Amino acid sequence: MIRQEQCDKVCRILDNYLYNRPTERDSLIVAVQKAFEALEGSKWVLCSERLPNKFEDVWVTDNRGRVAVCHRGHSGWRDAESDDWMYHLDSIVAWMPYYVPEPYQEGEH
Repeated sequence: MIRQEQCDKVCRILDNYLYNRPTERDSLIVAVQKAFEALEGSKWVLCSERLPNKFEDVWVTDNRGRVAVCHRGHSGWRDAESDDWMYHLDSIVAWMPYYVPEPYQEGEH
């Protein structure tokens, strides 16, 4: 929770500093949020504490223990690949950022 408070504080500072440059402001705030999410690693975030941004692909787990990659729409969760409705908003209990690993480079272990 400390990281979320730190992220919020940095975002408020950026918001105040860049108030007259909305394009830069929005980009930087999203970048800061993503950076703090990356610091959290692969920890589940309870939906009761915080929801991901709409239309952002994330890993989700439902109340039956199933895991999928989805994004939150206006009235539910959609499958990230097919864009089909998957879950009602209240059936997802936790989520974590979705990261695509860098491709393997020859010579890496």
